[in-house]
Amino acid sequence: MQFLLRRNGFARGKRVEFSAIRPLLSSNGRTQTLMENVVFLAVLFAAACHAGWNALIKVGLDPLCTTTLISIGSAVVALVLVPFVGLPTLAAWPWLISSVAIHLFYFASLIESYRTGDLSQVYPIARGSAPLMTGYGDHHLR
Repeated sequence: MQFLLRRNGFARGKRVEFSAIRPLLSSNGRTQTLMENVVFLAVLFAAACHAGWNALIKVGLDPLCTTTLISIGSAVVALVLVPFVGLPTLAAWPWLISSVAIHLFYFASLIESYRTGDLSQVYPIARGSAPLMTGYGDHHLR
């Protein structure tokens, strides 16, 4: 199955195969699409990790220390993967630095929120605020 590749809203006329989506024929003859197991498991693993480290921040002895250790652990994983994926291009570095600054603010807010609030309230608000802030930033930075 082929899909038209679009970039910036304009068709380039190129065709690309999407390996994460595969057409299947069900028992009743209708075509269905199915994510490959690897993609599904990667998304499920990421969701479990995210919920897990938020729970660790809440129940840990010191939220700042726990957040710092989690950040160092993720940096180690990223550094191990650099030889396989390479460094970002020069044009990506301002975005990377901006992302680090935003995440520092986010983690500081998250630490303080978990010190004063309950996990069942803070976690959904923290997860829901990221898309809102992204949309706000997109709208006001253009």
